[in-house]
Amino acid sequence: MLKKCIMGATLTMGFALLLMVMSMFSMSALASIEPFKLDYKVSLGGISLGSAKAELRRERDGRYVFEKYAEANGLARLFLSDSISERAEWQLIDGHPKAMRFESSEKDGGDYKRELIVFDWNQNQALTTWIDDTKQIKIPEQAFDRLTLEMRMMLDVQQRVEIYEYALIERGKLKMRRFVPEGSERVETPAGAFEAVKYRLVRKESDRRSTLFWLARDLGYLPVRMEHHDKKHGLVVAMVLNRIQGLEGR
Repeated sequence: MLKKCIMGATLTMGFALLLMVMSMFSMSALASIEPFKLDYKVSLGGISLGSAKAELRRERDGRYVFEKYAEANGLARLFLSDSISERAEWQLIDGHPKAMRFESSEKDGGDYKRELIVFDWNQNQALTTWIDDTKQIKIPEQAFDRLTLEMRMMLDVQQRVEIYEYALIERGKLKMRRFVPEGSERVETPAGAFEAVKYRLVRKESDRRSTLFWLARDLGYLPVRMEHHDKKHGLVVAMVLNRIQGLEGR
């Protein structure tokens, strides 16, 4: 249970995530967004658990690739999965991210948990695989994987939309995710101090977990801090920006 609460939080929409997960970019500027690399520190009550990295790049054919990787360190490997990697491919269509493909892999010793989502927008369906279960599911006109959802939310924050609610495909299921704004705060990180807007992720199926994240205005509303609260176990896992490459001059 502890593994699921902690490492699962580091690469979901709460990074989201996560992402988890998360612009001063106009829609035309988003189409020419500079590649970036983000490094985060992950901790539990001030104790280091490991690190997480995120990278966005644009391929020659116009596709965007967004990747994340989290790794536990030292004694934390006794309680956490060794590593989690995620990769999403998406296109910018009419100023909005359109998911194409998502894959993730979680390594825990010799065991692996893999997830794959292939979007078919001609049929409004997605081919999903979670561990050994493969199936087709119907999806609405706007549906996202965890990473592409972050890109869409960044744009929506810039546009100041009134409702932040999205259809998310995760582990072979279609879920709804809602984000509630909770004001602005100044956030101190190893990468610097940032004025950030704060959001809370609402999970309809459970009120025992909550995820908070802070999006920095000066970084195009990229996440600079995330906290995952597990009320049942009294755990608070934090992920804080440690270093950023790219977005110079913003």
